[in-house]
Amino acid sequence: MTALIEDRFGWVGFVLICVLELVLLPAQRAFAAGGWDELTLFATGTMYEAGSNRKNVWYQWTLSTNEDGSRRSTEYITPDGELAASEYVLLENGELEEYTVLEHTAGRKALVRRVEDKVVFSYTKDGHTETRSEDYGEGLVVGQTLIPYIQSHWKRLMRDEDVRVRFAIFRRLRTIWLKIQKEDEEEGDGGKRVLLKIRPRSLILSAFVKPIYLTFSRDGRTVYNFIGRTIPLRLVNGSWKPARVDGIFRDAGQDRLGLTLPNVAVSE
Repeated sequence: MTALIEDRFGWVGFVLICVLELVLLPAQRAFAAGGWDELTLFATGTMYEAGSNRKNVWYQWTLSTNEDGSRRSTEYITPDGELAASEYVLLENGELEEYTVLEHTAGRKALVRRVEDKVVFSYTKDGHTETRSEDYGEGLVVGQTLIPYIQSHWKRLMRDEDVRVRFAIFRRLRTIWLKIQKEDEEEGDGGKRVLLKIRPRSLILSAFVKPIYLTFSRDGRTVYNFIGRTIPLRLVNGSWKPARVDGIFRDAGQDRLGLTLPNVAVSE
């Protein structure tokens, strides 16, 4: 899911202790240890060009996971069957350990890792690798781990309270704060659905970045729809640009609409 938001800050510095690990080793290190082929297909989705009235399909999306949800991988496949991008998330005790992104079409790769009390970023583009680090802190979210974070704060959102989250922008080698708020409730198949709006807390960034929208079931257990920037880049006038999509999710096992993540505690 999610390259979700691009900020407009440059990157500064890098951490010497991580140079050998992050510059000399490829980003595939995060999943080279194995275990990813043993994941089970959990959900699928169709990513349409945003604003096309769901007529222009850009990607088919898949989510695979292990039994306890500590390993998750996603793939974005074009209508021609080309693998455009893939993500690999490794969690330990519910906290981010490693996050790898392979942008196959654009030939780029990213790695976000926890190294002791730091979060270390690495991004390789045109054969050049940039690195940077900052304090790990609490509540760090990457890609599709945004969904369980929202679910763990569901009660607050249903009281119309804003929830903030620190989100990793892997292309910018930094984190930013996002604000999550309930935007609306609407009737849908099977009952009421809740529309959430997600945007940067910074007023400056909010002026330049379109919000993300997620549609959940009223109880917060299932997410149906995502509108926002996604992982694969698209070639536009000779330059690689983020893609904004309108995504619909399906449960792979029961062939029904909606994505219900395993082993996620929804606040009651």
